[in-house]
Amino acid sequence: PTIALLVVGLFTIFIVMPVAGVVSSALVGSITWVLNVGGAFSGFILGLFFLPMVMFGLHQILTPIHIEMINTSGYTLL
Repeated sequence: PTIALLVVGLFTIFIVMPVAGVVSSALVGSITWVLNVGGAFSGFILGLFFLPMVMFGLHQILTPIHIEMINTSGYTLL
C-alpha cells in the first residue's frame, strides 16, 4: 500500500495536476470568450445549465473555474 500510494501520489502531482491546469485555463478562456461575444444572452445560456449541474452534483466543477477567473482577471464573470 505504501508504494501504491507513493506512485499514485507522484502521478497525481506530476501528470494529473498540470493537465488539469491546462484544462482549467482553457475553460476560463472559453467561458470568457462566450460571455464577451454573446453578452447577456450567453450569460442566460450559462445560467440555464447551472440547475442541471446542481441536480447532478457537477456544480462543484465551477469552484476552480471561479478561482482561476479571479486569478487571471481579478474578478469572476460567472
